Amino acid sequence: MHLSYNNLNSSIFQWLSGTHTNLVELDLSRNNLNGSSIPDDFGNMSSLAYLSLSGSRLKGGIPNSFAKLCSLQHLDLWNNSLSGQLSDIIDILSKCAQNTLEYLDICDKPINRSNTLKDWRFAGGRVS
Repeated sequence: MHLSYNNLNSSIFQWLSGTHTNLVELDLSRNNLNGSSIPDDFGNMSSLAYLSLSGSRLKGGIPNSFAKLCSLQHLDLWNNSLSGQLSDIIDILSKCAQNTLEYLDICDKPINRSNTLKDWRFAGGRVS
């Protein structure tokens, strides 16, 4: 489902949470999610392979529920105001998506690898 550039607000999360748990692709990039946190409900979208929330003015950290996204291949959170230790974010994502995640962008420069997440090495950085 591609809903980028639609000036959507955070009420889109409530709409998605109960009815769209079988989504494979979700693009909410460049919307008006001003200061919202990424909801835990994304963890219920077990089929999700592609998620883009870039440029949507999100705040807070990556929810622990992302540990349940076992099919996730592409995660784009670029250009938000996310917080948290990079090592914690990697720990969350490596719980289940360690063999599937191929693209991760959580800052201004994407991490794009053909290897799996478990093969990546990070020196304790911080997302700010």
